[in-house]
Amino acid sequence: MGDERPETDAARATASGQLKETIMKHPAILDRRRAALAVIDMQEAFRPMIADFAALAQRIAVTVQACRVLDVPIIVTEQYPKGLGRTAAEIAEHLPEDTTPLEKLTFSACGVQEFDLQLREHHAEQVIVCGIEAHICVSQTAHDLLQLGYQVHVLSDA
Repeated sequence: MGDERPETDAARATASGQLKETIMKHPAILDRRRAALAVIDMQEAFRPMIADFAALAQRIAVTVQACRVLDVPIIVTEQYPKGLGRTAAEIAEHLPEDTTPLEKLTFSACGVQEFDLQLREHHAEQVIVCGIEAHICVSQTAHDLLQLGYQVHVLSDA
């Protein structure tokens, strides 16, 4: 009796060296045609308060550049910009020219109607979330996006 298992299509394809791309695709794997990037509250006022702010901003700037190359829509939020300033310069300089950060007074970006509207306009089903205040604004945005039915991918180093 041993370890006999029914041979699956994937096993046969692997054995023959003909593994098809679609066999291993999980529905939650990011797809640039269904994704958008949300940059949450990366504002200048946080620079002196957040350890390694400059390094974090640089990593987010690289993420923004990658999304531009891949034609992934980018949505930026700013928490109370009158008091906390604008998006960090090292990120802002890489944003598409037509990007207008969404001003918010709620912790979750979903508290701003325009945020969900922009996601819908871009036909986004997946949202890549990065930013600061991970325990508040990033977390609440991610939870609200999940509640709204989006697939959420939170970047751990950005």
